[in-house]
Amino acid sequence: SAEVVKSIIRNLIEDITKLLIENDANLDLVCFTGDLVNKGRNEEFELALDNIFEPLINSFNIEESNIFLVPGNHDIDTSVIDEINEAGLKSVLINSEKLNNIINNIDKQELYRINNFNDFNKLFSGNLIFENKLYSCFKTDIGNCSAGIACINSAWRSNGKGFIERGRIIIGKKQIEHCFNLVEECDIKICLVHHPIEWIADFEVIEIERSLSKYDIVLNGHVHINNTNQKITYNNGNTLYNTSGRLYPSKDFYNGYSLIVLNPMNYECNVLLRQYYDGRNKFDKALNLCENGQFNAKLKKRNNIRAKEYELLCNIKRGFVRYINSFLVPNVLNENTESEFDNIFVAPLLNVFSEYDRESTNFEIEKGEIKNDGFVELEELLGENDNI
Repeated sequence: SAEVVKSIIRNLIEDITKLLIENDANLDLVCFTGDLVNKGRNEEFELALDNIFEPLINSFNIEESNIFLVPGNHDIDTSVIDEINEAGLKSVLINSEKLNNIINNIDKQELYRINNFNDFNKLFSGNLIFENKLYSCFKTDIGNCSAGIACINSAWRSNGKGFIERGRIIIGKKQIEHCFNLVEECDIKICLVHHPIEWIADFEVIEIERSLSKYDIVLNGHVHINNTNQKITYNNGNTLYNTSGRLYPSKDFYNGYSLIVLNPMNYECNVLLRQYYDGRNKFDKALNLCENGQFNAKLKKRNNIRAKEYELLCNIKRGFVRYINSFLVPNVLNENTESEFDNIFVAPLLNVFSEYDRESTNFEIEKGEIKNDGFVELEELLGENDNI
């Protein structure tokens, strides 16, 4: 409801104000990585303008040109998706080459779902370098250093169905690479994209990860579970990944935001992770995510040797996956088929108890403190060092 949002924003402004004073910092940039609204309707964006953006702008005297947004899966209008066109594109977009061809010649029909978001986003046009209906790129200043902001659209093929899209999101590395080339000379290169890497389709996830690793900071949204491992990482000693939650009180999700304090003199970053505590009606340190609720990183001095090593590993991995897929039965039987292991593999239901054990009358007593009723994910087993 509007009243809940107003209350959250009041507390957010109060918390940011306190942190800026404590860290002797200014609020230079505001980045929203989606989801901003729920169903991508114009009336929802109008409410967001009144209840979120205007209070932030008025409280911190920040220019609209220093506010940057990318769409999330809830920021699209699913009511305008054409099922026939959708099915046709899904059958075509099966590899990176075809995907980039579509992006080069993208049709308005593919982008109807983000029209409302794009119209709203025009209110916050900064120092624009490049813009089309899919993605945009900006330059601005943070203190005495220049910042390049790449706003990447990962929701243009989303159907808004949430968790079912994990591993199926299609972006197109052209978006990321084009923006990077435009901001490469900036002191700090920042990329905004809604979906984290693990949500991207297998056929392009390696390319996307490699392209993102060229940026200094990558900001994500789209947290659906309270998993501390996906909130903040420092990849390859070069790229700071910060995945933030949503600003709405819920016991089932991580609710919070991040304040990144950057020292433009030495490029040190102090990431303050804040969590909303519904019982206290306050934001405070997200102690369950990081020690003391903060994470420190050093940017700018990129290790070129490490970067080359990382690129080499990505290339090896990509070639190895393609080689392994060539031995799949459908591909062996039909050379025109391009099946991928991850698309046809169905993970077995693994459990530490047999079906007989689970059906016994004493099962509830015997299982004791074993989590998830004894079910074990295959990835969990592969990560173990034990002989199973």
